[in-house]
Amino acid sequence: TVWNAEGRIQGQTDVFLNDAGRQQAKQVAEELRRLGIADHVDAVVSSDLARASETADAIAAVCPRASRRTDAGLREFNFGELTGHLGSDALVQALRKEVYSAWKAGNLEKAFPHGESSAA
Repeated sequence: TVWNAEGRIQGQTDVFLNDAGRQQAKQVAEELRRLGIADHVDAVVSSDLARASETADAIAAVCPRASRRTDAGLREFNFGELTGHLGSDALVQALRKEVYSAWKAGNLEKAFPHGESSAA
């Protein structure tokens, strides 16, 4: 996505694949086909976010036996107020350190501001 290229935190925001992402999805699908793996895939399941769904669609297209479905439960982590910010921002770095340190110490209830915790 454009946000990936920019180093932005996406979380559950529905950011679409850019041309590079579409090409990467096609390359993965082609590699699965080339290796003979695609013929053995029974199901391709992704989150309902456009970037995940489009990637999974490209893979499913080369998997003749595979069923295809989406599941909102597979969405990425909700980073709350960090969403859209650059991962290199000082605020992001400080909040990541604070939250990840709490998780490492066993406090899985610690959440990003207006986001979810690891216990969610």
